[in-house]
Amino acid sequence: MATTEIAVEHIDTDIAPGDVASEQGNVETTTDAEQRPAVELRWVDPRTLVVGANTRKKPELPKWFVDDIADRGVREPISVREPAPGNLVVRKGQRRTFGAIEVWERALAKGTEPKHKLVPVLVEPELITDDVQAEIDRIIDQLGENEHRAPITDADEVYATQELLDLGLTAGQIARKRHIGTKRVKTVVEVARSTVAVEMLRTGIVENLAHAAVIAEFQDDEAAVETLTSAATTRPEQFDHVAQQLRDRREEIRLRGKITAQLTEQGVTIIERPSSLHDGKVRKLDDLRPSAESPSGTDLTAEDHKGCRGHAAFVANFGSWRPVAERFGAAYVCTDFKAHGHVSRYNSMTTGATSGPMTAEQKAKRKVVVTNNKAWRSAETVRRKWVRDFLGRKRAPKDGISWAVQMLAEGSHPVRKAMESDHALAIEMLGMPKPEFSAYHRREKHVISAAAENANPARSTTLLVALVVGALEKSTGTHTWRSPSSEAKAYFAQLESWGYSLSDVEQLVLKPEGKAALAGFDDEVDLDDEPEEDVEPENEDQGDLVDGGDAEVPEDVESTEVTETEAFEEYADDLAA
Repeated sequence: MATTEIAVEHIDTDIAPGDVASEQGNVETTTDAEQRPAVELRWVDPRTLVVGANTRKKPELPKWFVDDIADRGVREPISVREPAPGNLVVRKGQRRTFGAIEVWERALAKGTEPKHKLVPVLVEPELITDDVQAEIDRIIDQLGENEHRAPITDADEVYATQELLDLGLTAGQIARKRHIGTKRVKTVVEVARSTVAVEMLRTGIVENLAHAAVIAEFQDDEAAVETLTSAATTRPEQFDHVAQQLRDRREEIRLRGKITAQLTEQGVTIIERPSSLHDGKVRKLDDLRPSAESPSGTDLTAEDHKGCRGHAAFVANFGSWRPVAERFGAAYVCTDFKAHGHVSRYNSMTTGATSGPMTAEQKAKRKVVVTNNKAWRSAETVRRKWVRDFLGRKRAPKDGISWAVQMLAEGSHPVRKAMESDHALAIEMLGMPKPEFSAYHRREKHVISAAAENANPARSTTLLVALVVGALEKSTGTHTWRSPSSEAKAYFAQLESWGYSLSDVEQLVLKPEGKAALAGFDDEVDLDDEPEEDVEPENEDQGDLVDGGDAEVPEDVESTEVTETEAFEEYADDLAA
């Protein structure tokens, strides 16, 4: 049976079967064609339309949708019935109708008229005379209108965007014409400009734009692309975690390279980090004073030491709790401090050897600690972003009130600490402005308290959950996968129930029996790569102590800080037990 498609814009009069001629010649007339009802295209003011019964009870009108109608008009005719002359009842196209009406209301509020005053409607006759059957037909018609539509795929969007770019449009122009966020358009553009990402979208190796954008981000790193491809095809739920580990590793390499270049430019000898800095010949300048004649606690600065033949430095990890840009720096040392006349900074320090090289078993256990700690830090970035997005949803978290009340009733230490710190992390995760003063110095109502005053029940639930989540999240760290507390177990179990995909290392919190397994990239693991001081200060006043600053250590008091090395030793003991 031959058919001819008729473009909507060509319909401007009553159409009856046989009125349309085929470009190829005569059209074969069929029984179906003979029974096709006549339809009429009209241009009408949308405010004159009557919106009839509809299966969609709450039509959503996002701003971009209304903006698009204001800019380009309603381009798909609205299907209507005309039970009485001039009485046009909307059958299909409820959202388009309401959107066009809102465009009118916006214009009138400004004292103007809209760019597109009229909307196209297709007037279709009602052929069913039985009221019940007519109602059944309406419902099926409206369901089919929405169910039998396939949204444009990410791959199709990328191809179309590439065509627009080729035609001379910029990302900003595309965003304005499409009335969507510039951020999404920029993401699409990044993918469109990556042949690797486009090919993976085309072949279905990656199935969404977000994953394709990550592929585009790493397109110049063949090994990274291979790792991401494997994650996308075998463990898509872990893709974001794998991507963040790759980003962190890339940033670490960049920072280490930057510091190495600076030291080289300064003419400083660069050495590998010694396996131990508390025995042997090599000692950090922070732990030394110029000579035995110098008073206990005297500084030996890099500037004062640069004339010493043992002057050198290595790239050090100063702690994952610091801002990324401050995590790595130069640690200055003397390569043979005794030979060059230096002594321990404090009289109480000892210099004798305390341990030998690690055994093969210790190295294996150490590899697990170093690898999993790095994986944990990467997972923290992904997790906190997910939590921020989760708390930004309009819908309240499932079981949120029940879970939050349980956590509060337990009176856990993390919750108490969060209250004392004025719920700083909860404020950050809610995207609220950081107050100028906090805790006991606060001069105004707490920002979360103020937000709760006029919040609806759903938002109030979210705010309550945020207070608890912020408290428990703040208490997590690289110690959590090794020795998870009951609060940590409850927290990660709840995150998983809300839809968060736990990374391999986070799964160890709920399944501690697997903690001996590697949960991150195990290639090129430096067993000596541990933070020089991986203990976050309780407050800003303790920063100098953590940094090895000027405060003298009393001779009769031992440090209670737990370094990553000590944590490893405790962890190794746990495994052996």
